[in-house]
Amino acid sequence: MTQDLFEKYVDFFVRVGYFPPPGAHPAAASAGGRLHIRPATTADLPRLAQICYQAFEDTNASLGLPPEWSSEQAVLEMLQGRLASPSCVSEVAVDAAGSVVGFNFLVLGEEVAAIGPLSVAPDRQGGGWAGSSWSR
Repeated sequence: MTQDLFEKYVDFFVRVGYFPPPGAHPAAASAGGRLHIRPATTADLPRLAQICYQAFEDTNASLGLPPEWSSEQAVLEMLQGRLASPSCVSEVAVDAAGSVVGFNFLVLGEEVAAIGPLSVAPDRQGGGWAGSSWSR
C-alpha cells in the first residue's frame, strides 16, 4: 500500500466519522496539555517496548488470555525490526512533560497495510486520545 493510498483510507474514515478531522484532538488537551505526534526514533525503543509489553500484559490478563510476548526484550526486538523497515511508518505521542505515552506502527505492503502495535501507556489509557491522535 502506498502512502497516497493510506492517506485516501484515512480521508475516507474521517468523512464517515470514524476518525475526527485532522487537528481535532479534544482528549489530548484533557491530559494536561496537547500531545505532540512525531516519528519514532531508535532512542524511543526502550520506552516503546515498556509501554507495549505492559499494555498488552494488562489487557490480556484482564481478558484471561495468555501473554502476547514472553518479555519486554522480545517486544524490543520486534519493534527494532519494524522501525528498521523502509515500509514502516511509526509515530509516538509525547505529552507536555516530554514523556512518550503512546505509539503506533503502520507497515505498508504492496496491497495491504498492517497497523500495530498501537499501544498506550496503561496509566494514560481511557482518555480517548489514541484514536484521534493517529488520524491526522
